[in-house]
Amino acid sequence: MKKLFTLLLAALMLLCATAALAAEPIDLSTYTDAELEALRVQVAEEIRARMLAETAASPAADFRYVSNGTEVRIVEYVGNGGDVVVPDMLDGVPVTQIGERAFYDKGIVSL
Repeated sequence: MKKLFTLLLAALMLLCATAALAAEPIDLSTYTDAELEALRVQVAEEIRARMLAETAASPAADFRYVSNGTEVRIVEYVGNGGDVVVPDMLDGVPVTQIGERAFYDKGIVSL
């Protein structure tokens, strides 16, 4: 029952998202359970991608880190806590590692 509800919810979300583009309603009875599940996954991934795009990374000043010029290792978080978003890059170099206990006991609400 839960799976059916999830599939119907995903289909409804898809319908709402495409309502402006579609001239005719979509008949979901023609889709298999597997196809509906694939649509649900696709919608969930799109929502997640949009949410991530709207989230700004925490500033470089909030981190102590080391770089060898090709990759960055975050050693310690020194910001004020709260919601922390680890940046993809620091000083134009990709963050590839986070040191052990780098975020330990720092008052972080979410990471």
